[in-house]
This record gives sequence, C-alpha cells and structure tokens, in this order.
Amino acid sequence: MDKDIYPSETRQIKTSCGNIYATVVFSQDKSKIFKIFFHYGKAGGCASAHLTSLSSQVSKILEMSKDERLIQFSEMTGISCHLPQNCIKKIGRYLIDVELRLKGR
Repeated sequence: MDKDIYPSETRQIKTSCGNIYATVVFSQDKSKIFKIFFHYGKAGGCASAHLTSLSSQVSKILEMSKDERLIQFSEMTGISCHLPQNCIKKIGRYLIDVELRLKGR
C-alpha cells in the first residue's frame, strides 16, 4: 500500500513471547483503521501463523461500527495465558488506544 495515499504506523508491542509488530493502515482521511497486520520479529513458526490469523480476524472486526470495534477489542484484553506479558491482551490494549486516538479527532 502506498504510504502517500494510506497513512500508517507500525508499533512494537513487547510481550513474553517476543516483540510483535503491529502495522495499522488508516483511511485516507485518517478517520478510521483501514487494515492491520501483525508479525513477530522472528520469521515463521506456529506463532507467526496465529498472528496472521489474528490479522485476518481483526480486519473483519474493522468492518463493524466504532463502538462495536471497541467492545471486540476490549474482549481481547480479557483473554489470558500463563505468561505475564500476554500477547492478545497487549494487542487488544493497543487497538483500543488507536481507536480512542481516532475518536478524539
């Protein structure tokens, strides 16, 4: 995607499983999230496949209204695992942060 047409940001999210990189592509007017991609700093493996799947699912959530998206992202923050820096929880918090920043515009 052309960054001149679709502005984007990439954020590093530190987790117990390693660094996750979230790239958010915004609509041309920067009023909403257009697409999102997640990947680990390391290549391949099962965890990378899970993040690819999560990117696809979150892209479907982006088709919902802003309030519905915030509910879905909030539900992600309630998912836990045995590690202290939970991947899904931290991704959910990041997505909520992005939505709230856009809501303030």
